[in-house]
Amino acid sequence: MFLGSVPLTSIIYAAQDNTAPDVAMQTSVLNMLTESGRPAVVTRTGDQSYDPATGTMTAGVGSVWAVQALQMDYSNREIDGSVVQRGDAKFLVPGVSKAPQVNDIMTFAGIAWRVINTTAVAPQGYPILYTVQGRR
Repeated sequence: MFLGSVPLTSIIYAAQDNTAPDVAMQTSVLNMLTESGRPAVVTRTGDQSYDPATGTMTAGVGSVWAVQALQMDYSNREIDGSVVQRGDAKFLVPGVSKAPQVNDIMTFAGIAWRVINTTAVAPQGYPILYTVQGRR
């Protein structure tokens, strides 16, 4: 898989190098995803709470933010039918973005995807890239 003119494997291998955190690498990944990716919107709903005064549930405060994302398909060998199901999508999101969490909704190209898993490529704890698994 290529991202612009750079093989994706080169980005991941470089990001997994155990050297000191590298702002230049994070910027490079952001630039490549900005060029090759598309805008997406992540929505996180707040937890509901019970209001004993009214006897009702009140919706929690949520948040919405924009990210650049690149959608990819899972390979047949990655699809195991339980953790990764047929129809799931893999999204690459730059590490400078707020990380999507499980059960967030990521809207990409007009399709709403529920976040199933997010994995960070983060040498020494410094996020360079997030891999987000989405399911319709």
